[in-house]
Amino acid sequence: SVGPGSLAYDSTTDRLIGLVAGAGDLYEIDRTTAAATLLLDGAFVNNAGLAYDSEADLFWAVDYNGDLYTYDPAAGYARTTVLSGLGSNVGLAFIGAAPPPAAPPAPGGPVMPVPALSPLALLAALLGFMLLGATRLGRAR
Repeated sequence: SVGPGSLAYDSTTDRLIGLVAGAGDLYEIDRTTAAATLLLDGAFVNNAGLAYDSEADLFWAVDYNGDLYTYDPAAGYARTTVLSGLGSNVGLAFIGAAPPPAAPPAPGGPVMPVPALSPLALLAALLGFMLLGATRLGRAR
């Protein structure tokens, strides 16, 4: 049984990856069966947070010892120490660039009609509200 201490979703390949604290092993976790497949027989890592960077196609981990690592899927999940001495950390999140705003509709696109009342209908509605108000005022007295 594998118990990853942190998980990250690889949005590029639609996979869930788990990092096991202590052993430093990386696993792919099947989201249907929860079966774990070893991706990297890693080196020691303390309790850590794991996040996926879709722009660089890298996994990032920061551990309780204050070490920041990358794991490169293109290189068999090889681990690189990026920084050390960051202080105690056990959580990590990656927020990528916001998607571009949706393009406005093309000129000449669908036109949505705006309902409007004719002048006669507006006059009838106004008289109706006036009559209703007068009736209520008469009852209030």
